[in-house]
Amino acid sequence: MHPPSHPLARFALWPASVLYGRLAHWRVEAYRRGWRRSVSLPVPVISVGNLTVGGTGKTPLVAAIATMLEAGGRRVGIISRGYGRSGGEVRVVSLGDGTGPRLGARQAGDEPRLLAEALPGCIVVVGADRAEAGRVAIAAGGAEVIIADDAFQHLRLDRTLNLLAVDATNPFAAGWLLPAGGLREPIAAARRADAVIVTRCDRIGETINLEARLSRLRPGLPFFHAITRPLLLRGPGGVTAAVEGLAGQKIAAFSGIARPRFFLQDLERAGARLAAFLPFPDHHWYRDADLEAITRRAREAGAERLVTTHKDLVRLTAAQREALAVWCLEVGVEFWDDRRFRQFLAGRVGREAAA
Repeated sequence: MHPPSHPLARFALWPASVLYGRLAHWRVEAYRRGWRRSVSLPVPVISVGNLTVGGTGKTPLVAAIATMLEAGGRRVGIISRGYGRSGGEVRVVSLGDGTGPRLGARQAGDEPRLLAEALPGCIVVVGADRAEAGRVAIAAGGAEVIIADDAFQHLRLDRTLNLLAVDATNPFAAGWLLPAGGLREPIAAARRADAVIVTRCDRIGETINLEARLSRLRPGLPFFHAITRPLLLRGPGGVTAAVEGLAGQKIAAFSGIARPRFFLQDLERAGARLAAFLPFPDHHWYRDADLEAITRRAREAGAERLVTTHKDLVRLTAAQREALAVWCLEVGVEFWDDRRFRQFLAGRVGREAAA
């Protein structure tokens, strides 16, 4: 859901936001007072989520944390609702046994499919019932630690560690709750976090004011700092190339993600000459007409290469990928305070995260 940008539209939706906020408050209270009970799993559970809708860099953050735990010898399971997929039943996307993803993006959701491709050694399970998804990850794949993706608001699942991702460039979505704004919960919900990971720190000057505001809600709240950077280009047939290969190259790009400007910034930072860009809605499923429009624009612009995001690539069929001869820009997360975060992670879920 994308909140309206026009002030009059926001004011018109303000009563609905007030009602939404009250419902969100009483839902949290129901768990706090024991009227509703959370479900525990027999292994540590790390929740990674946010307060705002879309675009905090959460998916590469989940991948980075999973990689740390894997390098420390842990068998990692990732569970997700699988936004935008068909059906809500619990399904195994990958058993992390080297056989690859079992489901396409339409059955798994684009982000779980992306994670299954990027992390071949991790178990990935989707389901509306994330407690059951966790049980499946443990029973079917032998998961020793669970990462619950986008689960800050999923209070039914108990967690060992509650990580809140906050985008430094747009931390509180102008302070408006859904549907008038982009907040899923009031900012005070940050009190439930065990730590805050401030993402995209390199895109702004400082994060002092942001951290001070959250620290007033929960004194002593730990803060960690992460950046998202391009890792490599992946092209037709799985061939890979260095990002530096974009320097001076005339490209056409397309994407269906929440905040495409960061994708475009990454391309520009790599030295690419952007000749054309076609934006689509977040989680967009590409049709033949879309592919024709993309191809036409790239040809008219005289582009030497067509580039998209990994999240968009997984929403294309194998035939569509081949027809477009498209490349994707894969990104990863780096922590500025990497050693301190690994120590914090190991202290909360046991066993040292690899340095």
